[in-house]
Amino acid sequence: METVEIRKSPNAMAFKSALAYTVYFLVLIYVFKLIGLDQNDPNSTTAEKMMSSVASYLPFILAIVYVQSNYKQDLGGFISFKKAFSAGFRVAAYAGLFIALILMLYYKVLDPAAFERLMDAARDAAGGDETKLKGVEMMNTRSTVGK
Repeated sequence: METVEIRKSPNAMAFKSALAYTVYFLVLIYVFKLIGLDQNDPNSTTAEKMMSSVASYLPFILAIVYVQSNYKQDLGGFISFKKAFSAGFRVAAYAGLFIALILMLYYKVLDPAAFERLMDAARDAAGGDETKLKGVEMMNTRSTVGK
């Protein structure tokens, strides 16, 4: 009788982890909105920026580490750098895709006024620089998100 070696892949785990992080990210947007923390406000304090960065990036890093460590266990306790990197990259790629879709949904359906606030903040950040203002307006007119 032949033994079939099952090749383990981190795809399903990376997909689920990225999906969970995306849901967390959407909830985080509403929590920040509820407490009055605007991530796009150039006048935010350093503490607010640090809090939003930690609340955003720490769970993302933990999701990657979670997938890598579980994948290592699935492989019998050893994982090469290549496989660990691949597992982490899959989480990041899935999360990036899902977050892009969630942000499009957020700005188009859930809170269309947020896109205008974002554009206003970009205009303010551009100051009087015509080149920067032209870039902001190009984003505003070409964007299908805010229309």
